[in-house]
Amino acid sequence: MMKEIKSQLHLILVVSIFMTLGLTAITGCSRVPDRPPPDTPLDSLNTFVRSASYQYINLDKADVHEIKLTSDNIVYSLLQDHAEEQPILSRLVDYVKTDQGFYAFDFSERAIFIITKDGVAEGPLSREGRGPGEYNSFGILAANDRYIYNPDISNARINRYKRDMEPVSAIQQYQPGGRSFDVNNQVLLTGNRSSNGFRPTEPSEGLIAISPVGSLSDTLATIMPRIVPVGYQPQVYNGVEFSVNSNNGIAAAYRPLPWLFLFDESYSHAKTLILEYLVIDQMDTPDMKLFKPKGNKGFGGDTPFSQFKLMDDGDIFVSIEDELIHLSESAGGRYSADIYSLQYPARDDTLWVSNIFPAETEGEFYAANWEYLVKFKLPQ
Repeated sequence: MMKEIKSQLHLILVVSIFMTLGLTAITGCSRVPDRPPPDTPLDSLNTFVRSASYQYINLDKADVHEIKLTSDNIVYSLLQDHAEEQPILSRLVDYVKTDQGFYAFDFSERAIFIITKDGVAEGPLSREGRGPGEYNSFGILAANDRYIYNPDISNARINRYKRDMEPVSAIQQYQPGGRSFDVNNQVLLTGNRSSNGFRPTEPSEGLIAISPVGSLSDTLATIMPRIVPVGYQPQVYNGVEFSVNSNNGIAAAYRPLPWLFLFDESYSHAKTLILEYLVIDQMDTPDMKLFKPKGNKGFGGDTPFSQFKLMDDGDIFVSIEDELIHLSESAGGRYSADIYSLQYPARDDTLWVSNIFPAETEGEFYAANWEYLVKFKLPQ
């Protein structure tokens, strides 16, 4: 009897091991518990990563799905023929989604237009200047349930508009450290000027400032520490991108680094996702090695990803070149990865994604870039 029980326990253990290995292969996620985070030349980064849990995600092992788009998926395209009364647009650089449709900045017109869900463009709805609702810096849009936001660095303010684009009182004293910006119903996220740059006034503060949604005069918290010390290059590693969802969850990244840092609703560092991908390895990203600057030499290079979106359910979409990476969170807090390629055979085109929004039906999304606004469904 005891021998039979031992045999059954052994069988259960073997099956469990194979199921774990199989799940790891399917999700493309490393489950090796004793694999430490990468050891980089940046001590502050090494300390920061180890301050919370972390997970490697090997995108080379993720499933790749081709989504074939037809004309039925195209909500709007610059390449389509439009009615004469519609405006002629040339390059849509940023979008926000509301119940009324999609508001987008057009580069050539330097104005905001609305594209309805029926694919009709209307506008312009804004203009350059220094008067109420006018701007001299353009190209960034954000929205919450109440207003549409346009951060205007040149006029040192954040313009706010009702859904009909009527301007309301702007948020003043906008002097950010960088162009990144996001908002929900509770908070504003901006680059922190005090900790940014080659000679910051408050280098111990985080690179992202979190403020109440209606004012910049109070800072609730700062997150994402400087990882390149004052007086050293490459300062490009102190540049940050970020996304906040409606639950105050935040995803953030240092621009040249393919890692995502996740923060909970109390702005505490909760987890780091370390993305591994041959496509990223082949990019010309800046060397992390610290050095003193010499002359006016600049330091650029490729950015693995600058477009990512943290969804309300905790899932994350990341654009890497012309691929859309979907990082989905399980009940246990682990993330699995799928890769999507949006193919539009009618124009022999693969769509890269600059903006993504959930659609009205679960599993469906709107994706946009400079030329297209499309609606698609993720494969099961």
